[in-house]
Amino acid sequence: MANISFFARLGNLFKGFLSLFISDLEKDHPEIAYQNAIDSMIEKYEQLKNATAAIIRRRQDIEARLDATQKDYARTSADLDAAVASGQDD
Repeated sequence: MANISFFARLGNLFKGFLSLFISDLEKDHPEIAYQNAIDSMIEKYEQLKNATAAIIRRRQDIEARLDATQKDYARTSADLDAAVASGQDD
């Protein structure tokens, strides 16, 4: 059990040193940090654009189904009215 804790702590120490090294690099070259931020935002924008397109596509599908159902309802209502007016029980 102590070995797991030891290796976890050792891993955290290594990550800490690596993080300090990277932050020093970013201080010396801020354009790297800015470019990474820009790339991250572009990636998020692409994901948002794809999600928005999927939502719009889904909305159009639902609207088409609603229109078809409303037309079917109107036809059925007209048929029912005509059947009642002519006295057909079928």
